[in-house]
Amino acid sequence: MFDTSSTKALLGPADPARGVPIPPPRARAVDLIALAEATVDIDVASGVRRRRILVPVAAGVAAVGLVATGVVAGGLIRRHPPGDTAGQATGPMPTGTAAPTPTRTAAPTPRFGPVVRPVAFEFDKRPPAAGDQLRALAAQLTPSRCDTTTGRYTFIHTIGWNAVFDDTPDGKSQRIVPSERWEWRADDGSERFRSTLLPAVYPNEESYRYYQKHPVQPSGTPAAVVHDLPPNPDRAIVPLPTDPAEVAKKLAAGGKQFLFWNVRDWFSAHAVPLATRAEVLRILANTPGVVWRGETTDRAGRTGVAISLDDKAAQHVLIFDPSTGEMLAWDDVERPVDTVAGSTLLLGCEHTDQLG
Repeated sequence: MFDTSSTKALLGPADPARGVPIPPPRARAVDLIALAEATVDIDVASGVRRRRILVPVAAGVAAVGLVATGVVAGGLIRRHPPGDTAGQATGPMPTGTAAPTPTRTAAPTPRFGPVVRPVAFEFDKRPPAAGDQLRALAAQLTPSRCDTTTGRYTFIHTIGWNAVFDDTPDGKSQRIVPSERWEWRADDGSERFRSTLLPAVYPNEESYRYYQKHPVQPSGTPAAVVHDLPPNPDRAIVPLPTDPAEVAKKLAAGGKQFLFWNVRDWFSAHAVPLATRAEVLRILANTPGVVWRGETTDRAGRTGVAISLDDKAAQHVLIFDPSTGEMLAWDDVERPVDTVAGSTLLLGCEHTDQLG
């Protein structure tokens, strides 16, 4: 099959477009899906969530038009190459004199692979019920940066994925494309988020070896996306409840099978206040089937405590900071193959007057 360069060489002087630069290659469908997923806004109140999926390459066709035209989730995407800060001062900026940027703890560097395996637990076999441990944890929580910082914007920094891409002819080798997301949300519904795709990792050794021999060529997918949304009452931040009955009602949306997903969504989209964090832990403590996995280390190298809710198809994992009760990580592990089909690392949460 002729590509653009070979066709132009064949035409030579007769080429009517001679001298016109050749554009970069089109993005691969699997990369576009991952990029689109990285820019989808999470609407916790409506119960809309991104589900764990195994996506064949053909399924990416529907996403191509969205990203190629620069429209995702109802807003305009601006693409910037690495290191380009153009446009970062536009969008929903604070009024008046901005307060100094609070001292932000540097985000840890995650360790993903190249082969992604489930995290190791203190209690891997025969774990005890999690009730007593979670209730004790809820009773001794200390404030986090979400509680001690102030500012117009709620800032949240995450890395994760919700899909495993199968784009090999034999269907036996898969890739995971993590995305990193920085989000600033204001009470009036204005929002900025930046997202970028990270290098691919692999769910098993077989897939890793395959892609070592058959590397994926650079796709031309934008390295970074900046997405600004103007003020909109429909997107205004709705404070999370602190009343135990209301917390339990909202977390129960969708049934027990979605409990860990709902917790993940809360921490991924909100600065969850201390009182609500404590109540979340108590609700998990009273949920049948939730077991205590004990001390663990997440993919950012942080020590936390883990719980899981297991069924025949998957193991659902939450890792919490043992001091503050903040979620450090969420994993969805497919059984029996132990593929980490979905994962979220919460790397930063605070309030600020500064946009990035």
